[in-house]
Amino acid sequence: MDIINSIISLGASVMMPVIFFIIALCFGVKIGTAFKAGMLVGIGFEGVGLVIGCC
Repeated sequence: MDIINSIISLGASVMMPVIFFIIALCFGVKIGTAFKAGMLVGIGFEGVGLVIGCC
């Protein structure tokens, strides 16, 4: 249970790519494309956070 809590506490820039990856696989997207989409979402969240200056 501590492992799950530590992963969840990492924030949106870690959780959203994982969620996007899983949802994309459920919709039948290829693994490489799903991984790329998840990485782009994570990079986007991190970039927005850096520009805004929060976290």
